[in-house]
Amino acid sequence: MGKNRYLKKQTTIIGMLLLGMSITTLVACGENSKYNEECGDLVEFEVDEEYCQKYGLREEAFTLKYPESLEVDTQEDYPSKNYASFFKYDKDTLIVESVNIGYFYGLKESGKDGIGSFFGLTKESLLTSIVDQYRAQGLDIRETTMQDETIRGEKHFTVRGSINADMEDIGLAGSYLIQMVMIATEADHGVLLIMLAREDSGITSFKDFETKGCTSPILQTIEGS
Repeated sequence: MGKNRYLKKQTTIIGMLLLGMSITTLVACGENSKYNEECGDLVEFEVDEEYCQKYGLREEAFTLKYPESLEVDTQEDYPSKNYASFFKYDKDTLIVESVNIGYFYGLKESGKDGIGSFFGLTKESLLTSIVDQYRAQGLDIRETTMQDETIRGEKHFTVRGSINADMEDIGLAGSYLIQMVMIATEADHGVLLIMLAREDSGITSFKDFETKGCTSPILQTIEGS
C-alpha cells in the first residue's frame, strides 16, 4: 500500500482543484455489465449524504458496481478529497488498472457567464491544470486530447493520453492509457473519473475502458442516486 500513496496524494490535490460545469446528467447504461468476468462478481458501492458529511466531502449521491477482486480505498482507509479509489495490482503490487473518483462543481461552460468565467476557469483550463499537476509530480502524460467524447452513448468532456512510467516506488511501471471523464449527477456538478490501464490489462484503446478489463463496470454502472 505504501508505494501507492503518491497517486493518492495527487488525486487529493486534484480534488481540491475541481470546480464544475453544466454537462449531460449522468445516467447508467444497461444492467448487464460487460467486463472480464475473471475479475469476480460485482459488488455495489454507494456514496450518500451521510458518507459525504462524515468525511467532509462535497455532497454527491451516486452508486456503482465493481468486481470484488479490486482493492478499494475509501475515506476510512485513506482520507482524501476523493470519494473512493479502486485498484487492480499485479503480483509485484504494481498498478494494472485504477479508477479514482473525485468531484467538480460551479464551473460554467466556456464562453458563458458565471463563476467559471469570473475566475477565468473553463472546462479546458480546469482539466489542463489537472494534467499539469500530474506532470509536475513526474508523470509525463503524452499525446493528450481534450474534447467531448461519446461515452455510454452520451457526450462527456474528457482528457485522453498515455503514460510511460518507470516509477515502481509509487506503483507504476509500464505503458498506460489515462482517461479523465467528467460526469454530471445534476446540471451543474458531478464526479470526475480518473482511469489508468496498463497495456497488459486487456484495455488497449480508450473505447475499451467501457467494456474490458476489471474496472470497466465502474464506468458502466455509476449513476446518480
